[in-house]
Amino acid sequence: MVSEVDVEFRDSVAVLALNRPVANALSPSLRQALELTIRSAIDDNTIKAIVLKGVGQGFSSGVDIGEYEGPLENPWVGDLCHLIENAPKPIVAAMHGVALGAGFELALAAHARVADRAARVALPEVTLGLIPGAGGTQRLSRITGAQVALECLMTGRVIPVNDPKFRRVFEKLVDGDPVEHAIEMALELASKGTWIPTRDRHPGLTDPEAYQASVQAVAARIGNKNCAERDIVRCIEAAQLLPFEQGIQLERVLFEDRLTSKAARASRHFFAAERRANAMPDLSKGQASTINVVALLCQGVLAVELAVQCLDAGQSVMLVNADGSAANAVTDRVAALYDAAVNRERLKEVVRNERLARMKITDLPRALQQADIFFDDASLVLTDGLPAVKSTAVWASVNGENCDLSRLKKVHAEGKHVVLKHSRPAHSTQLIELAVPYGTSSDSTASVVQSLARSRRTVVRSALVPGLLSDNLNFALFGAALALCEAGVMPQEIDEAACQLGFPNGPFALADVLGLVEVQNRHNRLCDARSLKAPKALALLTARIAAGAKGRAVGRGIYCYSDGKMRPDPECEEWLENWHRTCEADRKPASDIGQALLAALVNEAARLISERRVLRASDLDIVAVKGMGFDRRLGGPLLQADFMGILHLLQEMKSLASLDQDIWTPHPKIIEMVKYGQGFFGRAT
Repeated sequence: MVSEVDVEFRDSVAVLALNRPVANALSPSLRQALELTIRSAIDDNTIKAIVLKGVGQGFSSGVDIGEYEGPLENPWVGDLCHLIENAPKPIVAAMHGVALGAGFELALAAHARVADRAARVALPEVTLGLIPGAGGTQRLSRITGAQVALECLMTGRVIPVNDPKFRRVFEKLVDGDPVEHAIEMALELASKGTWIPTRDRHPGLTDPEAYQASVQAVAARIGNKNCAERDIVRCIEAAQLLPFEQGIQLERVLFEDRLTSKAARASRHFFAAERRANAMPDLSKGQASTINVVALLCQGVLAVELAVQCLDAGQSVMLVNADGSAANAVTDRVAALYDAAVNRERLKEVVRNERLARMKITDLPRALQQADIFFDDASLVLTDGLPAVKSTAVWASVNGENCDLSRLKKVHAEGKHVVLKHSRPAHSTQLIELAVPYGTSSDSTASVVQSLARSRRTVVRSALVPGLLSDNLNFALFGAALALCEAGVMPQEIDEAACQLGFPNGPFALADVLGLVEVQNRHNRLCDARSLKAPKALALLTARIAAGAKGRAVGRGIYCYSDGKMRPDPECEEWLENWHRTCEADRKPASDIGQALLAALVNEAARLISERRVLRASDLDIVAVKGMGFDRRLGGPLLQADFMGILHLLQEMKSLASLDQDIWTPHPKIIEMVKYGQGFFGRAT
């Protein structure tokens, strides 16, 4: 078996190199190998000092989050840090690339750190609902003080090693490979025979009042919330008040408690879901071509948003439009957005100018010959006799629906076609749903996914069905809201329950934002696609539209808007009260409204999964969070369903089915999951 730690001897220095794909993650096997090699080097009388380094692109990415789902194996990273810090020979960390989480904690335990100036470090555990578990809170605060340590730990941001705040963390910064410099420093420490372990360094503790002031300021902002941030504050405070070993013990206890918390499990779940989302069968078969030039065959606000998205990603944009004034309007709006960013000091003027220089208006024949991808909303008429697109080009319909084959034939784009649906606004939100029509090449799919990943978008694969994934989830949520409204629950109650569930807006407030006409049309389209009757409660939208209350844009919809505030509309409430009396629908369900909404979403998700409309259950949590605004910290509605219990939701569905059979009649998959004690993500909890 090949060791995951390479050993090289240089001038009586043992250079131990972490060598595990990918990114030198500190797996149990790597930790075991590192412990053995460090102990061997300590016991070897010919070795005076030790240098730790990473092979490849960085020092270490830390512990793989998959290990957090089960018992932690020995040796734990904290044990390695104890071994390093208490070694009788000097150990120097030579750092390049990135050192994240437990990888950075290893380096903090070393007796000195030498880093490439381009290297970066982070303790990002808080983004997973965790705290460091190998002494990071105790060692970093001793070096930097509370303020810098809290800034690093509370944000989880990646920080350049040459940041002035970290000047005490690194003994030496160099240009390029730091190994030779680390060897020199290790030999120098060995010749002196003395060095100060990090545990005994106290430059960050020299001003007790300032230290406590920083701790108390952050503690006051957090309050009594049960969260990882509060535990971090407790650990930083302990670094000053408790002996080192007690501080380490406190950190380990809080780390292990946090590890099993629902908040941490939700954070890990969503992190893993994001990583899995781009894993599609086509990508292993296809050869991606680089997409540098984008042609926009679309109009209006979507064209503006897509232009900004592509320009931000470093691509060139060709605006193609039969109406020159419309194309000019797009360029003016894009320029205005960038001007606003410059005025708010979020973008430098030189960057704005460079991006705008990559956008131009052109004719369709030229675009067909030059562009690598076409974003098409089918608004532009394609005539006969047009040149063919490039052999590697991709034709992307951006309205979430398949386009007419004759349209593709006119530009010879058959087999190069994908369907996209952007969450809006497309230039600032991250989710893009992708559907691949039959006959599309794997090369085209690979090219578009690679391009969207380049613009830092999360791509979720959907079957080519009306509405793709997000519209169908919204259909279930809004359908449930209509059924509850018909049963006598007022829109404000429903929206408040949706917000408590984890959504930023309730279904009726969102309908006002989107416009009642658009929401009504979309709901009717999906009813038609499923051969379902439109729900009676759509009469509410019909009545509001007839009264001119078409949504937030006109100041009135389900709610009324004045002074920038949303308030219940007395006319809407009066209409509902009269309607309830007319249809004798005053039969409020006994169920919790939030649980009723969740049950509808879960039932729809079971249908999508069972009918193979989606690759995996976690993709639906991605859609809910990034496409519908569900609270990321909760992991997604399907994970929350697992926490609540599928059996409990099945009982909710049965009690609610009389309100709307199509929404709440339990899907056979739900019944099967309960029968076998399963959740969406493993055994039922």
